[in-house]
Amino acid sequence: MPILNSILTPEQIKIEIWHITETVDELLNLVILTPAGRRLFDSYRNEKRKKEWLASRLLLQNLNNGNPVTVRYTKKGRPFKQKSMPWFSISHTTDYVAVASSISAPVGVDIETISARILKIKNRFLSSIELNQLNDTSDIATLMTCWCIKEATIKHLDLPGIDFQNNIQIQISQSKSLSHVDVQITEKKNRTLTAITPSLSDKFILSYTINPIDNEIQF
Repeated sequence: MPILNSILTPEQIKIEIWHITETVDELLNLVILTPAGRRLFDSYRNEKRKKEWLASRLLLQNLNNGNPVTVRYTKKGRPFKQKSMPWFSISHTTDYVAVASSISAPVGVDIETISARILKIKNRFLSSIELNQLNDTSDIATLMTCWCIKEATIKHLDLPGIDFQNNIQIQISQSKSLSHVDVQITEKKNRTLTAITPSLSDKFILSYTINPIDNEIQF
């Protein structure tokens, strides 16, 4: 399997990243689809979407001891916890798919290819406090990391539609870098997650989130 990275983090989070170089037909030859999965795949018309979907199912199939996986989602969009599998979170970007899994607790993951387009929206997803705390608000990698952290947070807590700018606050001042930061969520009730961004590539950024109460962090 063309897995680019396979990582077991200090918190016992398994992260696998697939670099998609295959055609749709090549991916189809690798994956085992359930009847429901095949119907869903056939409903897609965009080739990029088909590749991302197939690569994510291959990674989940790998998690499930080579058995096919049908993913069901909550009304808000987070995958249901399945009895035969660990908690998992899925993310995809141009040419890459990531799956993070944990046997003990929910996890969130986001992967993004590095793009200068982030400069145009920084004032829409970062608060004035966060912008003031950043050393360089024109650094693309830093802004992409902030975006990944907030996306992973939403996936972790199953909170689509939440206000990125006002309801998810990265505690930047508490850390000299964004590789390990706390994230405060103010939506109905206040919560705090920990976001970790390992250095993996100069082509993409990946962040994952954990609940520090559920995970014994070993740094």
